[in-house]
Amino acid sequence: MVGADRRRPVDSPRLAAAIRTILRGRPTGSMCPSEAARIAGGESWRALMPLVREIARAMHDAGEIRIQQGGLDVPPGVSGPIRLAPGPRCGAGIPLGEAPAYA
Repeated sequence: MVGADRRRPVDSPRLAAAIRTILRGRPTGSMCPSEAARIAGGESWRALMPLVREIARAMHDAGEIRIQQGGLDVPPGVSGPIRLAPGPRCGAGIPLGEAPAYA
């Protein structure tokens, strides 16, 4: 996927890093997944939403984030609008060599 603003590929590590960076500034809050897509994809952010949700599922499975609807934690595959909140391993730093595949 190529971001219209940047003319370079948008990849999973870049999106995961955007999610981590946003959540690091909101230890008790949440974020809309589109925030990460907008950072990584510029004007082409909407095309990144399926990938952002896929990365969010992987980050959820790793304990980095929680997926929420209406302020309540929900299963990763839920349909409809979601928000991402810090999980138990958010910001804990995953040791080198143990990074999940999306990172």
